[in-house]
Amino acid sequence: MTERGVVAVTMMSSPGAGRTTLLERTITDLDGRRPVAGVEGDQETRLDADRIGRTGCAVAQVNTGAGCHLDAEMMRDALTGLSPAQGSLLMAEDAGNPVCPPFSTGASEPRP
Repeated sequence: MTERGVVAVTMMSSPGAGRTTLLERTITDLDGRRPVAGVEGDQETRLDADRIGRTGCAVAQVNTGAGCHLDAEMMRDALTGLSPAQGSLLMAEDAGNPVCPPFSTGASEPRP
């Protein structure tokens, strides 16, 4: 993503803390001045991805199942399908537990 000038931000917090609202507001406030792409991590639903999609933002949904957060493989798969535009702001909303480390690269956790 570096060669495309993509700036990536991941957000992780407790449920109900306002991640999706912050993402919606950021997209709205940017008002098309910078392309925004989103990766929405959720254990089961696509409710947040649907909300973000209504803003016109390109969005990829990742269902983590029993997993506690987005991992590197999940992000790779999401980004391959999403292919953020040159100069995009990529915002990943992680469904994870703030205690679990995001973007694990180790093979110690089995993937559901």
